[in-house]
Amino acid sequence: MGVHFSRNIPAGKYFQLSRLNNAEKECCSADEQKPITLVLNPKEVILTRNVWAALKEKHQHLVGMEIFRQIFNRRPDLKSLFGVSALDTEMALNSTRLHRHTMIFQDVIDILMVNVSNVNGNIADSLIDLGAQHWVLTKRGFDPAYWLIFGDVLFDLVENVTRKLPSRKRSANAWRKTIAFMLDCMQIGYLKGLQCYAIEQ
Repeated sequence: MGVHFSRNIPAGKYFQLSRLNNAEKECCSADEQKPITLVLNPKEVILTRNVWAALKEKHQHLVGMEIFRQIFNRRPDLKSLFGVSALDTEMALNSTRLHRHTMIFQDVIDILMVNVSNVNGNIADSLIDLGAQHWVLTKRGFDPAYWLIFGDVLFDLVENVTRKLPSRKRSANAWRKTIAFMLDCMQIGYLKGLQCYAIEQ
């Protein structure tokens, strides 16, 4: 059974959700779709891990929290997805529900960094599962286009921490590929959620 997704999601600052935009043209189900391949050379692997370590050091090992801080700075209305719209950003970030979400995102990136030299099916599956879980949030107003904000924020944080490094361009390019891989996997997961919902109807 095919997946029907008629939305045309505009590209973000750095990324686009081409898999969702092309969902109607796909002849295979979401279960049969494979994510784009993330291939980094040995130097890029080192640079990617070093940047992640620098981000964790800069943000006291709370990069996930900083990502959501920046997201809410750009889109305060997204607090409503987590039931914290009445709270200011700092109180919202420290709420139990949102804090757990920020740590899940950070843990996923941690696992990806450990395995970035040899990204296997398990890593992709974890990201796909994360995308599928976001389908449930659709009832609370989640829009997959919000992932573009996540991608843009994370890439801006990367560029900020690498700004003065001689390897800035190579680091940024490696992270651009890494974030694109993450977003692609999550799109597959979201489409799987959408497909399961369509089957149940």
